Amino acid sequence: MKVRYLTLIVAALVFLPCAIGLAQGDKVTIKYGWEPGVYIMTQTSTSVSEQVVGKEKLKSKSTSTVVWELNVGVPGGKGEKKIAAKVLKCRFQEEGDLPMSYDSEAAAGTQDKNAVFVYEPLLKTPVEITMDADDAIVEVSGLDKLWTDLGTKAATDEQKMRLAEVSIEFGDKVVEQSIRRLESAVPKKPVAVGDKWTAGVRSDLPVVGEIKQRYDCSLKGIEDTANGKAAVVEMDATYELAKPRPGKVQGVEVTISKLFVTETGELRFDLAKGIVSCDEKKLKISSVVEAADEKGNPIKLESSSDNEVKVTIAPAPGADKK
Repeated sequence: MKVRYLTLIVAALVFLPCAIGLAQGDKVTIKYGWEPGVYIMTQTSTSVSEQVVGKEKLKSKSTSTVVWELNVGVPGGKGEKKIAAKVLKCRFQEEGDLPMSYDSEAAAGTQDKNAVFVYEPLLKTPVEITMDADDAIVEVSGLDKLWTDLGTKAATDEQKMRLAEVSIEFGDKVVEQSIRRLESAVPKKPVAVGDKWTAGVRSDLPVVGEIKQRYDCSLKGIEDTANGKAAVVEMDATYELAKPRPGKVQGVEVTISKLFVTETGELRFDLAKGIVSCDEKKLKISSVVEAADEKGNPIKLESSSDNEVKVTIAPAPGADKK
């Protein structure tokens, strides 16, 4: 059973407009920000992975679609903002040795009960994102409390395994880190097409530990879109585990002793509003997870995966588009 736990934990660790050029030397200022209003964020992803435990190999393929509503409030007295976020719908399918599927829009009687146990509460949970006066992330709250509360209700091994998987994928710190990644892609000064810049970030994630991230970015071009001009930023990134943190996931002692990620992608920044209207990336992930079986014997699980993720953000239908 613990090998199945580890497989799910590793899986959780892995989430045509026409470009026009600027005149040579012309520079633009790219700023990441959130204008008050209601937005719909849609994330689609695919993952093909392989896990090796001793002589046993487990292969899987998963696809998912998650749709969020983001309600950005007006700035407070010090310029800070609150973003009220919630998952509107979710669809997930995993094929392989540990198959599972869930669709929030499907009939209740057709759903995997263990998936319903974790995903239905997620759809009802308010998430609060706090930004400072410069639209930099301060904190995310709401998700970790959900998983802690739900942990007291998990009655079967299957429920505990699904909870372990989803709580890592949808955690407060994971959402925070994804926003910091976008902030890091912004150059500190105006840039022209072809200009390059770098950034470095360290993130501290539950179960995983401290991750060192490096971003190599460049301005590919400027696009004319229906909502105005967008800067197309190319990004190459690496993520490396700097300080592992032993921990427990649903009672299982786990140490992720190795984690290395390479990422290539493109971001489209709305030059007027600062919102990232589209974020497409490909990731290659390799990791080693160490734990022990029921008899205390050591287990080492090696994993590799290829992932494609696309996120789009647009004003909600009927929202004011000023």
